[in-house]
Amino acid sequence: MNILIVDDGESARALLQRILRKEGHHTLAAGDGVEALELLRAGPVDAILADIMMPRMDGYRLCQAVRRDEGLKQIPVIIYTANYGTAADERMALDLGADAFLRKPAPAAEILATLRRVTSQPRVARPRPVVEKADWEVMQEYTDRLVAKLEERNTELVNLNHTLAENEARYRLLADYAEDFVLLYDPAGRRLYTSPSYYRMTGWTPEDIARADWHARIHPEDLPLVERTRAANLAGETTRIEHRIRCQDGRWLWVEARGRPVVGPEGRVTQLLLWSRDVTGRKEAEAEVLRLAAFPQLNPNPVFELTADGMVNYGNEAALALASELGYARPWEMLPPGTAAIVGACLGSGQQQQRLEFPYGKRVIAWSFYPVPTRSVVHCYAVEVTDRRLLEEQLRQSQKMEAIGQLAGGIAHDFNNILGAIIGNVELARTMPPNDPELLVSLEAIFAASRRGADLVKQILAFSHRQEQQRQPLQLALVVREVIKLLRATVPASVEFRHNLVVTATVLADPSAIHQVAMNLCTNAWHALPNQAGVIRVELAEAEVSSNFARQHPDLHAGRYVRLTVADNGCGMDAATRAHIFEPFFTTKPVGTGTGLGLAVVHGIMKSHDGGIVVTSTPGQGTTFDLYFPVLETPASASAAEPGPVPRGAGEHILFVDDEEALAKMSKRLLERLGYRVTVFTRPAEALAAFCAQPTQFDLIITDYNMPGMNGTTLGAELLAVRPEQRIILTTGFSADVTAEVARALGFCELLPKPCTMHTLGEAVQRVLNEPPIHR
Repeated sequence: MNILIVDDGESARALLQRILRKEGHHTLAAGDGVEALELLRAGPVDAILADIMMPRMDGYRLCQAVRRDEGLKQIPVIIYTANYGTAADERMALDLGADAFLRKPAPAAEILATLRRVTSQPRVARPRPVVEKADWEVMQEYTDRLVAKLEERNTELVNLNHTLAENEARYRLLADYAEDFVLLYDPAGRRLYTSPSYYRMTGWTPEDIARADWHARIHPEDLPLVERTRAANLAGETTRIEHRIRCQDGRWLWVEARGRPVVGPEGRVTQLLLWSRDVTGRKEAEAEVLRLAAFPQLNPNPVFELTADGMVNYGNEAALALASELGYARPWEMLPPGTAAIVGACLGSGQQQQRLEFPYGKRVIAWSFYPVPTRSVVHCYAVEVTDRRLLEEQLRQSQKMEAIGQLAGGIAHDFNNILGAIIGNVELARTMPPNDPELLVSLEAIFAASRRGADLVKQILAFSHRQEQQRQPLQLALVVREVIKLLRATVPASVEFRHNLVVTATVLADPSAIHQVAMNLCTNAWHALPNQAGVIRVELAEAEVSSNFARQHPDLHAGRYVRLTVADNGCGMDAATRAHIFEPFFTTKPVGTGTGLGLAVVHGIMKSHDGGIVVTSTPGQGTTFDLYFPVLETPASASAAEPGPVPRGAGEHILFVDDEEALAKMSKRLLERLGYRVTVFTRPAEALAAFCAQPTQFDLIITDYNMPGMNGTTLGAELLAVRPEQRIILTTGFSADVTAEVARALGFCELLPKPCTMHTLGEAVQRVLNEPPIHR
């Protein structure tokens, strides 16, 4: 039969082709649905085996197109996917006209049995659901102007929301903004200070303020709220509200007002500090959004209408299109987790809820929720922010490269020390007789130095490798110790590190991100020391954050935290400098010595870890950074168990393939000492030829990944095509593309990172040899 394989994965297509050709079938291959339709119309095809997730046209759409084409609709279609494996996905595929649904990785026998079944019996057409859509063409000339206005308003609102989010993250700068005003009262309500911006904004004069009571300038509906807030400030609380104030010309101005008590030496509130900003434009924009929200079908952005219990009433055309792009059979399934709770909070407060960002594969969608009080529903808007997230990742990566450059001298110093120990001990060993007891001492020194080199490479890769954050239960002490060890080789001896890295509670964190945070803070502390001489103190401790402390630091909540402290006795900072330190590209260093990205990256990482930063600094006395990580109530292991004896073989035959001749010879000797028979090849093509000549002679194959002419994954695929049950281990010095999960998916039993010790290699070989029989 002629079988069309449709999959954008080259290795997946190759594997299916080998399986089908082995049974005598002819195969055609396409990378997506568009290519597949071209091949279907060019010649006869007896069956289609298609993946779902593909560029240009996915498997669902291909299935629909085949069923709608009179010349193609009788061809059996089998959906074969790894990304969509639920029962709901299977029902969706069958409803769209598929004849069978397989989940990757399916055994070859199951694939062939399914193919025989769907091609040996007549097709039975299944009824498919029909989605009725409104015909907008007849309304186009009436709605063009409204759509244009909605686009303009939506763009303004998105830009405004971005500005507000940035201002919220940097609240310390509000007092410096020209549009904001600052007021100072005594506990009796008498105004002690008024900033000039207040007069510019409202039109009042100092004489007007002196003559009239402040109550007269508050909107009557907002006066009770303002009074309650003032009482809370007098009780020592920090507050934030929105209310209206009357301008001199009679206009009402919406302001966001933040109040903070000023406590005197005796612990009593002596003054009330109030700083406010004009949010009239935002309020008007929100009102406009609520007005236009009655017509979500005209919005070019995706919009869902949600009931009070979080159920979907309606989704506009853009929402349906986005759901289809993301592969959701039912559009409401794409809503982020916790939507029902957000909707309840939105209707309860009558206010827009904070925007929620949620990942969908490599894409990121931001969701905003707006109440429609007159109908007790919420309109949920979606905006793609993938590009912004990518730029943020590029910012973090560029800062990593800056730090690597700063550490280059120290890394070279450490490597030269390691190489010096290895070379010196090798030369000593060559001059010693075989029975000299000092020979073992030199060999142990060589082994220890080699392990240090391998550990240093792992630290550098963990720090510099670009990857999505992978948070996991973590003991912070393990990562911070590595940072201090790496810095010690770079920082001058005149800088003293004092550290107290006790074992603390577990946190949920990405080790690479924490490595970067600690590296940035310690490097900044070093640069702040006068003449590069002084003390850097690094400590870990558990801390209980009180409600009062959390109110003073909005990024924190009351509860248990692990606190990482990095302090120096350097030059320190004044208040004006502290207000800017987390801004990207702000730096106090001379031109050419830093990009100013370090603390901005630290701030972003802490936000993503649900933590907070508290900075204290005094000019001439030093700076202290306290980083708070929420405690995770799941223990993390602080150390690994002692290894047992090296597992040994019983004469099993191993084929070892590596283009590095010295490494291949060494591995052969090592494996033979462990009790195995070993055949070595340094050219993959020769190894493949030897295997094809006698496929059953090898109990295990170990192959390197990066080799000229044919890499390890390609060699593995060829070996498995000849003998699917063959056990294979893939080794690699480093590859960003091949992970343990990818290796397993490609048919390898295990991924073994280089360099590996005799113990690591012996354990891996025994693990694979003792696995149950493999059936592919």
